[in-house]
Amino acid sequence: MRNEQLHPSMEGKPQNWLQRASYVARVFARYGFAPAMRRAGFGRFVPRTQAEPMAESDLPERFRMALQDLGPVAIKLGQMLATRPDLMRGEYVTELRKLQDAVETFPFEQAREVVETELGRTLEEVFAEFEEEPSAAASLAQVHRAKLLSGEDVAVKVQRPDAESMVETDVQIILAIARVMERYSKGMAESHVVEQAQDFAYYIRNELNFYMEAQNADRLREAVARFDYAKVAKVYRDYTTRRVLTMEWCDGARANDPEHIDALGIDRKVAAKNFATIFIYQMFGEGFFHGDPHPGNILLLPGEKVTFLDYGNAHSLGLDMRERLKVMVRGLIEEDAEALADEILDMGILSEYTDVQAVYQDVDRMLSHFASVQSSEVRVGEALDQVLSVVFKHRVRVPAVLGAMARAIVVAEGVGRGLDEHFDFRVAARETLPMIEPGGILGATVRRAKRQGGRLGRLAMILPKQLSRLLVRANAGGLKMRLEIDNVDQHLHRLDVMANRLSFSWIVAALMLSSAMIVSSEQGRNVITEQAQKVITLGGATCAGLAAIFGLWLLFSIIRSGRL
Repeated sequence: MRNEQLHPSMEGKPQNWLQRASYVARVFARYGFAPAMRRAGFGRFVPRTQAEPMAESDLPERFRMALQDLGPVAIKLGQMLATRPDLMRGEYVTELRKLQDAVETFPFEQAREVVETELGRTLEEVFAEFEEEPSAAASLAQVHRAKLLSGEDVAVKVQRPDAESMVETDVQIILAIARVMERYSKGMAESHVVEQAQDFAYYIRNELNFYMEAQNADRLREAVARFDYAKVAKVYRDYTTRRVLTMEWCDGARANDPEHIDALGIDRKVAAKNFATIFIYQMFGEGFFHGDPHPGNILLLPGEKVTFLDYGNAHSLGLDMRERLKVMVRGLIEEDAEALADEILDMGILSEYTDVQAVYQDVDRMLSHFASVQSSEVRVGEALDQVLSVVFKHRVRVPAVLGAMARAIVVAEGVGRGLDEHFDFRVAARETLPMIEPGGILGATVRRAKRQGGRLGRLAMILPKQLSRLLVRANAGGLKMRLEIDNVDQHLHRLDVMANRLSFSWIVAALMLSSAMIVSSEQGRNVITEQAQKVITLGGATCAGLAAIFGLWLLFSIIRSGRL
């Protein structure tokens, strides 16, 4: 299915860093963000003429539209921000989840050049057929249907010729903005915005490497191999490079195409259940899941078979993380606030501002609201989002993959409910989790205890060696102590104010003393002219007046500071 909506930013898009930054500023100014940009210190990039500021309620939608206009990298940034409720308010997160790739295709001649350069052969030497018209266009590539000389129908994913330079330019702008935000905003510094931007840069650069996507496809295929109703397209490695990916062509009905689904005789309710089972097993069973299972990436076949497409966005979960996340999801499903809060605090990094008791209370309050909602309206993904909001509110740092998992569950729930209006993710999880963890909760507890015992054993083995090294360094004088003072800038500022006030006080005292000496100089009054005497009197009065003004101003500033 081809996207018809085009990004304005794709036409005549500037590649120069400064030009691109100016272009980004013009787009945001056009959508009413000029005042916010000035407050953030980017006023020099704001054009003189821009749209009037918009109502607060319109800003989330306009922010999404601005990202949509800025093109592929901005869209992917918005999709990442949709997983971070600590960085974006709830209404922005909801709006950003609507972002979908909608970009123009590039000419066939450019696609031919990329394929032939990468494969080192002409199209005719590799393919018996190669359709000039793309069958789909994504943010960084487009897909052409083709047939190999050996007869297999394939989908050839071709990277955009300018994708690498486009990504690198926008990534550098994002990193620069993140550094400014972290430098001047305490909240952004506590959220480690630069670290988040660097993670985003890492993942989007990986998406430029189609070898990584091929590897993801192979891993996902292994992850769902046990289900005869699950399919992941085969990758043809001989015809795959960094910029060209050749995969098996898959037919079927898109998950958001009910007419086609019905025409194929597919039972939507069974298809929704199969899809949910595969997705949950990917995430909690194999620890490797599709990060963007939206309807466009899901094909349905007769027999209620489910095919996953587009493997660039996939995430890994270690064994320990999987066990923790299963406890969290079980806590959500069974409304066990204590187990859920325990797991969150155990996996997260607490700050000095974290109120642990408040975390328990907020999670319990959230789950109480969750329990009061009618079963047909329950959204596990949204509940998990609320849990993350509680976590970030109390400044607990959790692994970034948790946000990606929450977004994936929200999208997967949407697919399930689109196929079956009565779909309930909780029911699907209750049926699938026992398949993943033999022995139920007891078995999971035993396995976790074994892992913890193994860690303690390894720690007991290395601890004596570490202590020995520490003592050797101490004897050699090699130990150094690093002292950090909280809010040191604030203390230095206070000292600076004290020193300034003291200096100012000396100036006031000097003016008062000078005034007194001038006025009381009787000897000078007897030997000088009347005109000179007036000048001296005026000078004394001036010194006295300045001393009074400065003294009163100093007294007022001290009283206003509350430290009299």
